[in-house]
Amino acid sequence: MKQLLIVIFFTFFCNFSYSQKQIKPILVESAKIQKHDSIHFQEAHFGRKTNIVLLQNESANKGNNNYRELFNKVPNIFIWESDASQLQTNISTRGLSPNRSWEFNMRQSGVEISSDPYGYPEAYYTPPMDAVDQIQIVRGAGAVLYGSQFGGMVNYILKKPNTKPFAFESNNTIGQYNMLSTSNSVSGTIKRFSYLAQYQNRQANTFRKNNDYNQHFGYGYMSYRFSEVLKLEASATYSEYVSHQPGGLTDSLMYADPSKSLRDRNYFQVKWWSHMAKFHMHFNKNVHLDLVYNATIGARNSVGFNRPANIKDDMSARQVDIDEYHNHNLELISEIKLNTGKINHDITAGLKYFNGQTDRFQQGKGTAASDFDLSITGNFGRQFFMKTISYAGYIQDVIQWNALKITPSVRVDIVDNFVSGVLNYSQNTPNYMKAQNRVRTIPIFGLSAAYQFDPKNSVYANISNNYRSALFSDFVPSATTDSISANLSDMTGFSSEIGYKYQSKGIQIEANVFLIKYNDKIGSLNIKNDLGNTILFRTNIGDATHKGLELSTNVQFMDLFNISKKYGAIEWNAAYNFTRATYDRLNTTALISGSIKENNLAGNQVEYAPLNTFKTGLNYILKDIRANMMMTHTSSVFTDAQNTEIATANAQAGRLPSYTVFDASIQYQLFNKYQFGLGVNNLFDLTYATRRAGGYPGPGLLPAEKRFIYFTFGLKL
Repeated sequence: MKQLLIVIFFTFFCNFSYSQKQIKPILVESAKIQKHDSIHFQEAHFGRKTNIVLLQNESANKGNNNYRELFNKVPNIFIWESDASQLQTNISTRGLSPNRSWEFNMRQSGVEISSDPYGYPEAYYTPPMDAVDQIQIVRGAGAVLYGSQFGGMVNYILKKPNTKPFAFESNNTIGQYNMLSTSNSVSGTIKRFSYLAQYQNRQANTFRKNNDYNQHFGYGYMSYRFSEVLKLEASATYSEYVSHQPGGLTDSLMYADPSKSLRDRNYFQVKWWSHMAKFHMHFNKNVHLDLVYNATIGARNSVGFNRPANIKDDMSARQVDIDEYHNHNLELISEIKLNTGKINHDITAGLKYFNGQTDRFQQGKGTAASDFDLSITGNFGRQFFMKTISYAGYIQDVIQWNALKITPSVRVDIVDNFVSGVLNYSQNTPNYMKAQNRVRTIPIFGLSAAYQFDPKNSVYANISNNYRSALFSDFVPSATTDSISANLSDMTGFSSEIGYKYQSKGIQIEANVFLIKYNDKIGSLNIKNDLGNTILFRTNIGDATHKGLELSTNVQFMDLFNISKKYGAIEWNAAYNFTRATYDRLNTTALISGSIKENNLAGNQVEYAPLNTFKTGLNYILKDIRANMMMTHTSSVFTDAQNTEIATANAQAGRLPSYTVFDASIQYQLFNKYQFGLGVNNLFDLTYATRRAGGYPGPGLLPAEKRFIYFTFGLKL
């Protein structure tokens, strides 16, 4: 209760803000209608592959952030289920990397939430799903509005204030392994003023030993409408957790006992503050202007014995690594609607400034204790100062002429990355790296088109070029003797898709094919320097092609066959994809008996790119009762570019077998105020893994969560 009062106080008196890029405010709260956010989102992305997950309609374990259930209706989403606490989202699409969702532009209510979108785009923070109203996913050319990522954009839109003067909402989940999640919020609207304050605490031991965690989340929001023209929104988000990490296992150990842990001294901590301010100017129904500022202050800290799973913890001093992030965004967004004869235009344009700083401290000599302690002896072994300044301008025009919509879009990014620091210490004397400063101007072009044949049938297509900025780590040599290519470039390529949609009473079907070219992947090669010594050379080494098919359908049987809903309604959904992701070129070198051996892995499958995934769910709704059964099947994946079949001794490489997982739940709503639920994740208690890690939270094979039974209770007043 004390934390909740703090959040409420903070909501009324902080001078920060809530921002939501080109998505209008929600003025009416309803679980029965499509939100205005969703409608505008779809209008802005004609001709693109988009999905919207409305969480109030989903039978999922939201108290424990079960992403497998939340993305059950979205085709071609692959999830690393390697953390039973599910504190971070590790998702990918179309054969790209799931690592902390870094191939997506990750957002909360329209604002970026990754550590540094250009230099270190890992999303350490994810909002709790009890705080989220909907999840928006856009792929293809739609990403031009948000950035350059090959995967597209994922936007977690948080809940809005109730339209009543005062409303209280409580969502609670109790589960196995001492799992407890409690989320409580107050909100309301008083004339021109709206407010919301929420606090959540989630903690558990999880099914694995040495895997307890404790998370705190606070969110405050306010808005005030000065006039029909001007509205101010403000919000602040705070999240903090400490997770005890059990480390990786070898294959034999995992299949013998997935709950086993070989590490009891490893910890991971994330602290995240995000403040946002938005002035929304609605001059008339055709002209909107938003001025948005947001800042993120965060930290990612770890301490532990981070050696391979086949090496026993020798109880020596642990390694301490600390990252600190200070990011600032300023963005001006305009939307203008025009009519020129029979042609309608919906023009979105914007200017964005980003200033981010990352201070990285690695290889600190920590304590030999077993508790969470970040103190060190002496200096950190490696210390880096990393800075990104970027400027972006973009414009998009949704051009509608009768049943045809064409959307050209252009974006230009100017990115300046700077890295300097200490590579190591020699007799207490720092060895400084050669400072790296790279400025690039990168244009991005997109073109989308959609044609509505009739109310039931439509087609769409799009294409855009993409780039992914070289990361801070790409600019940092592993040792003082190593070298970074002067011609090191960002990863480039393009994405395209063609799709068909059918929508009629009781049935929706969508099918599309896609193609992604992902060029200039960065890696390290063994080479001889001018002195004849072998060094690691960081450069662009590879290209890949991702192509495939995506299918999804939703059938509401009672509506489709005009059957009375007296005895309930049955809804079925399915999502299937076939993805073929292979390397066209991947140059490698190895030092063998003093000689450098060159190789090319062309034709190998891209790691963590399942050939097939199939997800399906069946819902039965009878008055206030909702029952659900879900199934997720994922085919086998390679975990390294060499396509290693048999697991290595340290379990960091080797094919992962396919798996099929079932989830079930039932909910009952009483008097539209109380909600009770019972659910089971991994119904048949399957032992499987989706990830092998080379570092945190491993190294080694990381088992997915075993059977988990939970009970939910909700209250709305």
